[in-house]
Amino acid sequence: MNAASSTSATEVTTPIVIGVDDEPQSLLALRWAALEAASTGRPLRLVHAIDRLGRMSLADEMRLPNAADEIERDIEAHAHDIAAAAEGLVREAAPGVSVLTRVEDGTPYEVLNRAAKGAAMLVLGSHGRGLLGRMLLGSVSTAIGAEPPCPVAVIRAHAPAAADPDAPVVVGVDGTPSSLAALRLAADHALRHGVWLVALHCHREVRHPAAGTLDQQLHKRAAWLQGLVTTTEKRYPGLQITCAVSADKPAQALVERSAGARLVVVGTDGRPARSGSVGQALLHHSWSPVLIVPES
Repeated sequence: MNAASSTSATEVTTPIVIGVDDEPQSLLALRWAALEAASTGRPLRLVHAIDRLGRMSLADEMRLPNAADEIERDIEAHAHDIAAAAEGLVREAAPGVSVLTRVEDGTPYEVLNRAAKGAAMLVLGSHGRGLLGRMLLGSVSTAIGAEPPCPVAVIRAHAPAAADPDAPVVVGVDGTPSSLAALRLAADHALRHGVWLVALHCHREVRHPAAGTLDQQLHKRAAWLQGLVTTTEKRYPGLQITCAVSADKPAQALVERSAGARLVVVGTDGRPARSGSVGQALLHHSWSPVLIVPES
């Protein structure tokens, strides 16, 4: 079932961006990004942030003003070593991928937010340690609340990859523009990797006589979801899509599904009370990588 999806030359040259640091746990995200770049034919841009102000303040606190120049040189050298090591790992994991490394001044959030503008995807490793790790969940959660500049993939270090190489992609669909964008990206990912797609819709029971029983409501939502899936299957020939409708809360249902998934995809419309809260729950509890997709 593995097949190439239709993409324009301009789209293929749009890079995938990944933030890199010196923590061993970030290697999982680096490998994921390299393989994603290889499967799409896109270049991969490795970005490392030098937070000079934060590190130089350490010299001031220790009353070592004369050590400032030496610390500056060490920071610069260490940053370029990290970037070079990351590039080497990418070339080993995906030899044919075009790689560009960038070392930029600023906090990790500032640097990555700039780099993500115009990117096909931003990939982040979440492990909670190191300079990048300490800020990731907070910054990504902020990006979910305020629409991210591009799709954001978060690879959790403590979330083991699905043992089954044919594990499906799972996408949450609620009918919003961002969830429809998520459905398209999820379908593209599943088709490229030769796996099936699970389209999951969660319905909150409407307690009104005119709405019918919960079973009747779920039946109607299943018919609506099947219509979307049929349209998607026509756009992605050869892709197998399974519909699932649940009365559970979206966050709960998607976290449970993530245990047997290779990737969970959700949309975000910039309103934390809705899809943002689902995305944040997945960032903290998903058993698989998570892809968060903005509306446009």
